[in-house]
Amino acid sequence: MKRASSGLAETLELAYTTAEHHPYWAVLYHAVEISKIALEKWNSDLTADQISEMSWRCDEIKMGLDRLSSKGGSLKAIMGI
Repeated sequence: MKRASSGLAETLELAYTTAEHHPYWAVLYHAVEISKIALEKWNSDLTADQISEMSWRCDEIKMGLDRLSSKGGSLKAIMGI
């Protein structure tokens, strides 16, 4: 659990500092937030609010993936490179 939390902390830092204009930002950010909630509650029950937040974040990930898919998934094409 300690190793998972440590790795998540580094991933959280990347998610928090990655510019929102990067096409993968929404997927990374919301996935990390879901993981954070799950790890924090690993040995206890999730509340209804936490489950609702996780569900909302899943919807945000889906929208982010749909945006990537609609642009062909190519990072160069998405970023206009």
